[in-house]
Amino acid sequence: MNTKSPTPLTFFLHSVFLGCALFLCSLTLPACPSPSQGDASPQESGSLDHAPLIDAKAWTLTPTSEDPYTSRRPDKATCPPEVGYGFELFNEEPSFQVITGECNYITVQQTLRRSLRKDDQLHLRLWYFSLSSFDATEAFASIRIGEHEIWSKTLPLPARSNLEYPTLPIPQDIPASTQIFFHVDNHGANSWHLLELSISRP
Repeated sequence: MNTKSPTPLTFFLHSVFLGCALFLCSLTLPACPSPSQGDASPQESGSLDHAPLIDAKAWTLTPTSEDPYTSRRPDKATCPPEVGYGFELFNEEPSFQVITGECNYITVQQTLRRSLRKDDQLHLRLWYFSLSSFDATEAFASIRIGEHEIWSKTLPLPARSNLEYPTLPIPQDIPASTQIFFHVDNHGANSWHLLELSISRP
């Protein structure tokens, strides 16, 4: 199978599009400010505004025995570290990057950086470049906290570049020791960038 990598011009145009998307987001949505990557206490009281739940450098590969998405795992799953995934400064913002030209299936995890309360508002920002594939008809991404799938999206391929930025309710109290999972599966010359997972609390 031959795949064509995006040209430098394509990445430049996509970066311009992303910059415009983030600028418009900042004008129209209060959920757009990017969270700090500094340390956070797991026990928070009072109001919170975009308090970070993750550290972009702290993701680790989930062992197959603990992976909640194994039913989606292809026979020829491949995802080399550093080449297929890892920390990336994206438009000067910390992100966790998955390059699907090298990595067609991945689940990573880390421990929640703070406890959550029922009805806290979770803010997600996830950018993906134009998605294509020669041997698949859809791409799939998901966020799970413990046993709760907080967000997921199935995208028919091909798909245009886009910034996902939903605000989602937390279904119940969740302790800071809980594992949070980020999953992507699709194959093609494109990439995903997880930019934010944070919460707000009145």
